[in-house]
Amino acid sequence: MIQTIPWGAVVISGCMIVYVIFLGFASYSPSFENKNFYGEYPAIAGNLPSIYRGMRSDDSNLNSSISTVSYDPWDLCDLPKYDVWDEEIIPYVNPNKDPLKDCDRTFKPFTELKNSSWRVVSLNKNLECKTRCHRRKSERQNEISKWNFTQGPVDCEFLEAVCSENKEDVYGYLHSQVIPKPPIEKPKIDTAGLMQFDVFVILLDSLSYSQGKRSLPRTLSYFTNHMDGVIFPYMNKIGENSRPNGIPIWFGKSLEKIDRSLFDEEVIPPDWSHKYFCKTFKDNETNIFSEFHDYGYRTLLAEDWAEGTMNWPNCVGFDKPPIDHFMRPFQNAYERKGQGAPITQKHLKGGKLCRQTHNTLLDYMGQFINAYPDQKKFGWVWAIDLGHNSENGFTHADKDFHNFLIEHRKKLDNSFVFLLGDHGLRFGGVRNTFVGALDVNNPFTAISIPKVLRNTTNILEYVAENAKNIQSHYDTRATILDIMKYQSAKSFTETEARQFPEEKGYSYIRKQPSTPRNCRNMPIPLEYCICQFKKSKVPRNTKTAKEIGKALAFAVNTQIEDGNFTGNCIKMEWEKTLSLEMYDHQFKGATLYTVTAQMKEPSKAEFKSNVKIVDGKIKVLGMVERSNRYGKTADCINENKLIFFEGWRSLTWVAYVLYFGAQWAIGAYNFVKTDEVAKNYFREEMILRYNVCVDNLSSLAMVAFDPSSGDIRWWNLMTVVNMSIIMAIQYAIMIHCGYSMFTKMEEKLQNFSTMHKNHHKQLFKTLMLQGLYAATICLIAIQFVYRYWAVFDENKLEFFEGWRSLIWVAYVLYFGAQWAIGAYNFVKTDEVAKNYFREEMILRYNVCVDSLPSLALVAFDPSSGDVRWWNLMTIANMYFIMTIQFVIMIHSGYSMFTKMEEKLQNFSTMHKNHHKQLFKTLMLQKYCSVCGNSCAFAKRIAWNTQETRRQGRCDLDIEVMEVHH
Repeated sequence: MIQTIPWGAVVISGCMIVYVIFLGFASYSPSFENKNFYGEYPAIAGNLPSIYRGMRSDDSNLNSSISTVSYDPWDLCDLPKYDVWDEEIIPYVNPNKDPLKDCDRTFKPFTELKNSSWRVVSLNKNLECKTRCHRRKSERQNEISKWNFTQGPVDCEFLEAVCSENKEDVYGYLHSQVIPKPPIEKPKIDTAGLMQFDVFVILLDSLSYSQGKRSLPRTLSYFTNHMDGVIFPYMNKIGENSRPNGIPIWFGKSLEKIDRSLFDEEVIPPDWSHKYFCKTFKDNETNIFSEFHDYGYRTLLAEDWAEGTMNWPNCVGFDKPPIDHFMRPFQNAYERKGQGAPITQKHLKGGKLCRQTHNTLLDYMGQFINAYPDQKKFGWVWAIDLGHNSENGFTHADKDFHNFLIEHRKKLDNSFVFLLGDHGLRFGGVRNTFVGALDVNNPFTAISIPKVLRNTTNILEYVAENAKNIQSHYDTRATILDIMKYQSAKSFTETEARQFPEEKGYSYIRKQPSTPRNCRNMPIPLEYCICQFKKSKVPRNTKTAKEIGKALAFAVNTQIEDGNFTGNCIKMEWEKTLSLEMYDHQFKGATLYTVTAQMKEPSKAEFKSNVKIVDGKIKVLGMVERSNRYGKTADCINENKLIFFEGWRSLTWVAYVLYFGAQWAIGAYNFVKTDEVAKNYFREEMILRYNVCVDNLSSLAMVAFDPSSGDIRWWNLMTVVNMSIIMAIQYAIMIHCGYSMFTKMEEKLQNFSTMHKNHHKQLFKTLMLQGLYAATICLIAIQFVYRYWAVFDENKLEFFEGWRSLIWVAYVLYFGAQWAIGAYNFVKTDEVAKNYFREEMILRYNVCVDSLPSLALVAFDPSSGDVRWWNLMTIANMYFIMTIQFVIMIHSGYSMFTKMEEKLQNFSTMHKNHHKQLFKTLMLQKYCSVCGNSCAFAKRIAWNTQETRRQGRCDLDIEVMEVHH
């Protein structure tokens, strides 16, 4: 009996139901919305540390009032006075922390770049060394030369050296040099009669005033004693992270709003929107580098991060930087996958070389100083890695900055030198202390003026006096412009305060206006103000604390919606208020609070802001600041249903498919066996209705009633029930998800950005059009084989019966897996492909594709021209699979077409027609499938191109809080 079972039909039916089930949960999975895969919100506010610790014991209501005073404290600025070694901060300070303590200090580089020539200096004769040049192609891509094995001259500023021993790479190193350019004969600005000095800026990311005092004792001792430098204890940041503090110095433009609603004044919007800043090259915007160049200066910019101030997270920066010596190729080679050799990208990790990224910046600045002994120079280095994430990141590097100042003392003594921070440490437990909370808003600032001006002018006197008052980065910018343009024209003898055109600050190398300097009068957002106000603590479990905490969560969600980030960020829900402080003085009946609140899982985010309460109404002021470390807290995928498509849980769907496939096959085996009653009934019906005999065909037959007695054949009807249950489940899933997506998509996506709306809509359309292309073609090829053997070699049909029929299941699964694994391994989007694809799409179509899932095949490395064989292998893999299938189909089809008449000449007319109809059906099935898939694919490309070009602009780039810039 078992030999008469049509195994081929059973297996193919099972495969069909597996295919339908795959479509079922493929349709369902996109309806699980991945609500956050980008990370945190943009800097959305405030940190007003309090030195006052009074407790308020009563449960305040939202209309609480405080007695007014005879003066307005908001017009004053009580500057903070504290000990940088306050007992509260000692537990967070570790002056002995040194990531290089275990490095080999006797190790010497194997190669040397000197006077534009490289050579091997190692005495190891077994080394084989090679070098290649890195030049800037774009902000994220280098132009890389071919490897050079010949020692000698090179004409590039950044040279990668790799040495191998016994065919194994043992050494990688990135050299830098400054190749001087000829003097600028005719600067855009006439500099005749100007008293010009070199200007150098060393900015240490996240360095606050108190942290500088604790971490850089040798550097600051030399800077203040030998160089007569002046430190500014009361510098106030003007933005949350690096970018909104750096851009105002470079361009004079604000990137954050200033909320003046506390004072019943209009909110001051930012000068540049995020979209404009990120999506428009800044070459045509006046900036400090181009202005120095116009005044005849040679310029340098070096940052030890490949993204940098202008580019993170997806910003275009400069197309052609107005900078003579830009260190970005060095960082690209060191950080970006595929641009530097793997061993090269390890050499600054604190291993053998005892060298870190800040050392490379100082080296490059030193080379810049030495390369132009007779030309004026403006150099800016921005060291990011040292202290961005740690209170103790700077201490071990103190000697490096000290040594730099000493090594170049002759040139620096006759220059303006700035030591800056952009802001203080933004994360960690230290922020729970008064000093740490103040630090985040109090970046380090110090200036040294040329020795020739120290005794011949009153500049030092003015600088020292201005250092006693609150300052901002706008004042630092005004000071740099004063050095470049205004004081230089007066031989640095001008003393009176002066408002420079279109500038927001006042130079501190001259007198500043006598008007009060405070956060109300200056362009400083109140949430960052370091002026001190008397506050009282409010218990965290009061009604006030709860209501304000909820208002803070609502404000965060509102800003998420306003920024169209709802597709990437979960909705924040208040869990508890961590701290609440109330200002002792009101403003026009408004009570001001500083609140820190924690959100519910999965984020556990802690947000801090200022709020005011007037007539019982709560208003969050300014930006909302995230005060705890980002880490992995925004990995919200662990909280939604997409978790079942990740890791071991993805096996759920394998089990799902196998279960229903097995249920279908077992049901068919048990409930649709062709007994004599069914066989005779089926034979008679086919002869009567179609004049076709089916005795020699494998078949399954379901006869609901016995033709002779009329009794119900329940075991046959059970297969209807079984199949109906399976298909009902699958189609219920598909119809429910499809209908829900069709009817609710607009509502669901209304807060999405245009790009993400289009992305989800395109996914929906793709689901409606998609097919399992490779598997479908394989199944058609199997059908060709079956028909070919049925006509020409019936003995081989045994491979479609019994256990042998599993061969064809394995055949389909094998090639499907080969296609998928090949795509996974050979078309991964690495940094080279990602950058190339991004730049090409922006250049050709002005379309940003960073947020779209993609596979990119780049046959040649854009920088070096080398063949990317692993990418080309995917073409070979796909051609191999499809060639096999189409060779089978073409061979079988051609043979049947040309030899069928001869082979069927002894068949009955009925069987001739039967085989010919099967052949036509097979050909129609083949061409419908191939052409249908091709048309769908072409239509999908057309839709994607049209919709992406029309709507998918780069209008959503999420500025993440846990970012450098």
